[in-house]
Amino acid sequence: MDSFRDLSPKSTLGFTLIELSIVMVIIGLIIGGVLVGNDLIDAAKIRSQVTQLEKYNVAVATFRVKYGYLPGDMPDPHATNFGFIARGQFAGQGDGNGILEGNVNNSYNGNYGHVQASGETLVFWIDLSMAGLIPDNLQSSFASQTTAAGTLLNEKTTPKISDLFPKTKISEIGHILVYSSNGENYYQIADTYLLNSTNGQAAWSREFLSVNHAYNVDKKIDDGKPQSGNVSAQFMSGATWTWAGTGGITGGAYTTPNSYSSTTCFDNGGIASEQKYSLNTETSNNKNCSLRIGLK
Repeated sequence: MDSFRDLSPKSTLGFTLIELSIVMVIIGLIIGGVLVGNDLIDAAKIRSQVTQLEKYNVAVATFRVKYGYLPGDMPDPHATNFGFIARGQFAGQGDGNGILEGNVNNSYNGNYGHVQASGETLVFWIDLSMAGLIPDNLQSSFASQTTAAGTLLNEKTTPKISDLFPKTKISEIGHILVYSSNGENYYQIADTYLLNSTNGQAAWSREFLSVNHAYNVDKKIDDGKPQSGNVSAQFMSGATWTWAGTGGITGGAYTTPNSYSSTTCFDNGGIASEQKYSLNTETSNNKNCSLRIGLK
């Protein structure tokens, strides 16, 4: 009697089509699981980032109630009487005007809101840390690098300058900075890489967030639109800055593109309409964004 023959269809590699189908299903499940896992991780990062900013707002409000000034903006002799570091003698070094500024060269008329690595914009974080209102232990890093609130710090002279600012929850590359513009105070989620100086003048931070992350943080806190509300995208690539002496910085903090490209954070898709985050497949994961958030 002839033995039973395997009549099931074979693939060219010697597997049955049924076996191959099972393998493909398993691979699909694994890939799907990885994608879902990544989505969950991203969602957790967004929640943590929002919570971090909320805690800083609470810390700032508590500081103002307790000491009567914004962190970093407290003048002497109040600051030293409370045990904080001594303030500089110039505007932007603890002048009590409620506006966070730095001082580019430790001098009169050297105070500007965009300067993020000296004066009030730096000491803002040191004050909160010394007051025990934030979990970040920043005062020890500050003490090891400088003792003067008016000292200009930058990446060229201070290699570990990033240690003086809280790291973001989204990525250890990013940090939370503060600055002011037109009399309003802001947080900025950005990279400290360009906090350096040429010709003795302080510079600025740069983008590091993916478009996806920027959009989701904005949507969680605000309206999900890059150029409206309390949260806005800072598109730094392609910006043209010109130093204008005592007149400060001229030029834009970001460009406003009409269509998306590999370097855009937001665009209007080539249509005359409001700006939207560049969530196209080609750009949504590119790290083209920083965010500014109104400091309450």
